Amino acid sequence: MDVLIEHRVSEIYHYAPIHYLPFIARVGALLSKPALSEMGYPPSHFRSTSKSQDDQRGFGQFVHLTIEKMPRILQAKLSSGFPHFEIIIDTNTANFENIAFCRYNIAKCRYLLRPGSQGLPIGPATGRYYPGLQIPIAKTRKDRETLLVHNLGKNMIEVLVPFRADLPENTRLTVFRSTDRQIVEATLAAVGVPWEVQLAPPEHHYVADATYERKCNTFINRALNDPEWRGDGLEFDNV
Repeated sequence: MDVLIEHRVSEIYHYAPIHYLPFIARVGALLSKPALSEMGYPPSHFRSTSKSQDDQRGFGQFVHLTIEKMPRILQAKLSSGFPHFEIIIDTNTANFENIAFCRYNIAKCRYLLRPGSQGLPIGPATGRYYPGLQIPIAKTRKDRETLLVHNLGKNMIEVLVPFRADLPENTRLTVFRSTDRQIVEATLAAVGVPWEVQLAPPEHHYVADATYERKCNTFINRALNDPEWRGDGLEFDNV
């Protein structure tokens, strides 16, 4: 995290559907797809629209964080009434090892290194290719430094954490309507996690779809009542 701190990036973010919160809070970490599978989560737990893309492109083993606040994908989900929340991670207290940076939106990128395609250019602003990855990344300290210099404040940057990202005690959550704040605070209290919850400014509030809201509440209640439960396949991309 040293490069981020040196460039005064004090926070990085992760955005998730609100019904994932009981699982995240209980384990105190964000887990990659292989890590979740080891804990017994079935393939139906993962978002179908991103899991296949991540796996095919070689990035399924990473936890995906971002330097960008309120990315477009979150805004699209909220505008469609999908309850989501923001996880704010303090770079000064997070202890993530072997992180990498990616200049591109991995799930949406169209230019891939595969037969018949040269992929994206490599260099100081984009990083380099590694075995099994179809998009260049910056892994070494020098590469991460130069990628930040070229892109910070200009382009999106994904922060990739291998396998598991343990969340520090001073992790904070942002919700985007007052009803969600009540749900999130009750969930954290039930699990015994003292993360701070804040309400986003009014310009970022949204109106929840009644069907999605009902499904989320049912899901969260069951997850809290049964710690061994691993979900029922609820994912907003297919509802």
